[in-house]
Amino acid sequence: AVNIGTDMLELDCHLTKDEQVVVSHDENLKRSTGVDVNISDLKYSELPPYLCKLDVTFQKECHCEGKDNRIPLLKEVFEAFPQTPVNIDIKVNNNVLIKKVSELVSQYKREHLTVWGNVNYEVVSKCLKENADIPIIFCLQRVLLLLGLFYTGLLPFIPFKEEFLEIPMPSIILKLKEPQKITRSQKFIIWLAD
Repeated sequence: AVNIGTDMLELDCHLTKDEQVVVSHDENLKRSTGVDVNISDLKYSELPPYLCKLDVTFQKECHCEGKDNRIPLLKEVFEAFPQTPVNIDIKVNNNVLIKKVSELVSQYKREHLTVWGNVNYEVVSKCLKENADIPIIFCLQRVLLLLGLFYTGLLPFIPFKEEFLEIPMPSIILKLKEPQKITRSQKFIIWLAD
């Protein structure tokens, strides 16, 4: 992604049994490794390798392949891309994970290049409390509040601690593997929402 000019990496983080912060979308590794096991149940050295070919979820008939099939540590991503902004999704409500991610961001002096959070308000609140120097994203609850304040005209009068807003475009649903199952009215609603 960096080689083709992405502006920011979006990463999901989990914690292994030996408290290593790894980058993986799923807690359960069945889809990406073929092994039905949770990351949190294994030490980092015990994690199975990625499958040789992985489906790209939101792109029909698209796969990615690579030679390095290890599940990467967050610190390895920071070392490989020291100047690339990163959006970290804290995938589970885990105080140790939040603390470890905060420590890594500080260790690599990436507070100005990193944003973190989750759709869950409690997780975002914990992130802010753990390290207020790392900008946070709007959780779902706060996005709804933001929209309500916008439409009522009250938005300019209410301060927000969040600095980043990420809203997935609903049209990404149309790129799933079976878009023929989406009705015309659903397609219209998706188009309208975009």
